Amino acid sequence: MDEQTKKKKEIRPPRKISKSYLQNAGLYYLERYPASVAHFKTVMQRKIDRSIRYHGTPSREECAEWLDGVADKYVEYGYLNDQRYAEGLIHSLQQKGRAEMKIRARLKQAGIDEHVIVSLMARKKEEEAERLNDLPIPSNWPQQSSNISEYLAALKYAKKRRVGPYAALARTPKDPEKALAMLARNGFSYDIAQVILQTDADEAEVFLLHSR
Repeated sequence: MDEQTKKKKEIRPPRKISKSYLQNAGLYYLERYPASVAHFKTVMQRKIDRSIRYHGTPSREECAEWLDGVADKYVEYGYLNDQRYAEGLIHSLQQKGRAEMKIRARLKQAGIDEHVIVSLMARKKEEEAERLNDLPIPSNWPQQSSNISEYLAALKYAKKRRVGPYAALARTPKDPEKALAMLARNGFSYDIAQVILQTDADEAEVFLLHSR
């Protein structure tokens, strides 16, 4: 893209808001990105605000009614589904080794209702504990089964950051205090972090391998 084309694109005025425009723009967005109802409305509201600043009309109240109607329609069609979105987000964050505290904060940021968060997180814990019952659990795993999902997430994080049982993989291994601080910053409790740092490397790898 040459400089002149780039400048023209940057100064292109926003489209004037209409109900049909919100429907089309909203569908285009949802085809590209998963979203909660709250996040979807936030994205569309930005388009509305930018358009009204430029064109002056229609009124914000009318746009708000249109946006509510579009969101309700997309919920009815199944394009927007907070529970499905939250389940996908939880799974994605758990695979990345995020602590429960961080996952809850991310769900709240996405506008997911607290009751939905509590219900889904409880169900995920039960499913995780049941799924891992027959796995070769490391010798020092947390004795409370409710902690096993946190333990698994912390192991994934430790492998990614090459600390604890995976310190030998690092070019310059971090000392235990720094590794402990890293785990704490990622939202893991002191007890879980301590257990991770004491986990045997071979046991950790076998556990991760069988938990996939």
